[in-house]
Amino acid sequence: MQIKFPRLSLNRREVFVIGLGLVVGLLIATLATQWMFFDDAYIHMRIARNFLEHGQPYFNLGDHFKADSSTGYVLLLSMALAWFSPGVAIRVVEGGAIVFTSIALTLLVYKNAGSRVMSVITVLAMLPAFLLAASGGMETAIACCLLSWAIVFWCEQKYQYMVALISVAAGFRIELVLLLLLVIVYVVRSENQRLRIILWASPFAIICLLDVLWFGSIFPHAAKAKSIGYGFPLQKSIQNAAGILRWKFLALVLVFASLASVFHLLKSRLRPSLSDALLIYAGFLFAAWALSRSILFEWYLCLLSFPIGLLLLASKQRNALMQRVACYVVIFGSCIYAWGLLVYFGPANREGHVNMRVPYYIKVASGLSEVCPTCTLATTEIGGIGYGFKGPVFDAFGLADPEAIRYHPLKVPEERADYGIGAIPPAYVEFRRPDFVVTLDVYSQALQSSEVVKSYNKYDCPFPPDLLIYSKKSGVKVFSRKYIPLDVLEKTGCHSVKS
Repeated sequence: MQIKFPRLSLNRREVFVIGLGLVVGLLIATLATQWMFFDDAYIHMRIARNFLEHGQPYFNLGDHFKADSSTGYVLLLSMALAWFSPGVAIRVVEGGAIVFTSIALTLLVYKNAGSRVMSVITVLAMLPAFLLAASGGMETAIACCLLSWAIVFWCEQKYQYMVALISVAAGFRIELVLLLLLVIVYVVRSENQRLRIILWASPFAIICLLDVLWFGSIFPHAAKAKSIGYGFPLQKSIQNAAGILRWKFLALVLVFASLASVFHLLKSRLRPSLSDALLIYAGFLFAAWALSRSILFEWYLCLLSFPIGLLLLASKQRNALMQRVACYVVIFGSCIYAWGLLVYFGPANREGHVNMRVPYYIKVASGLSEVCPTCTLATTEIGGIGYGFKGPVFDAFGLADPEAIRYHPLKVPEERADYGIGAIPPAYVEFRRPDFVVTLDVYSQALQSSEVVKSYNKYDCPFPPDLLIYSKKSGVKVFSRKYIPLDVLEKTGCHSVKS
């Protein structure tokens, strides 16, 4: 008996394998989607909410500016919000990504021509970085899910579907554009289907067209804002890139494998294999990180390790032995660090969970929104605070406000303790004159020592006792031009501080 779904020829054993992947995926998704989302996830959520309710895909209504780095994810979240409540929508989206990725990886393990044991071990090495992105509510997990199915279709020689899926994935993470271009070259040179393949790459072109119509640009402003705002010295930036793999020698191995693929690409007269495409993409991504002068967050690792793992799982892959060994070294070495991150951010470490501040951000910001729905607020962590506050939110770091960039970077250590801190410039607060400023001590070092705050009433909102990760800090700082009513103070757990 043969079943056609979707354009894959499956026998009974393969249907069983898909069922196994579905069950495993559902179990993992049930656990992973109970974790607390990263603050950045709520940036997407605020924009998706504005798009659904007002038809405007902007962080602040009427502000035609590309504050989000993933138009595809905003569109997907908007559709989910149309059917589910905000707390459920993002869990459905990320849970679906986990389930479909589980099915794809199970199929790749089954179809792998090599050792099944090594394939299973490879999947276990890929999972922690992927689950970190998915459990944190980030768009990276959706991109990796699409990429895994692209490799499944490559194994089935359905190249048009592979190109289409990578094209959609690039709409979620623009870094994948390089991989899309390399794969198009690979298919065109090997299959001679130029027009058809280019048409199958149209999903990314459609997203680019939407970006131009909505924002006037396809490039996310976030990359520029982070590079200027953090302002890492080049040497420190390179160390940050190597640090995301945990051990520096892994970065050297990755660079070696990528350069070997570039050499092979040139030797083959620009006829890349799939292994060349994936390794060149990984190498260029690492180089971009090293030169970005920005902080690299934990969920970025998935963009690097997941494609390398897929390369090793591809059943018909015949890449050079040294490149294959290099891939195993990189993915197994980095997975040790990723498993540690997963435990740190997961429910086992719920007490002192670093993301527990985000629900508290939402609680405080929602209370301030009740005080004055039309007021303005300034902060640098615009996710949870921006989602809880209904009025305009001024991003003092610059992701959602290009005017803030001219006040960065702040000096280290005079105005902020470290390069990895996106602090609030006092001059920006003076420029915007918001009704509220909501932040933490660590982000307001320069602000609290400036003359600007003297025109504000000060409030402390201590973290709950179970938020042990910030036990040495007093909690959220609120600077308000208005007096906050007692009932709102009680609801948010805040109290007035005398100057």
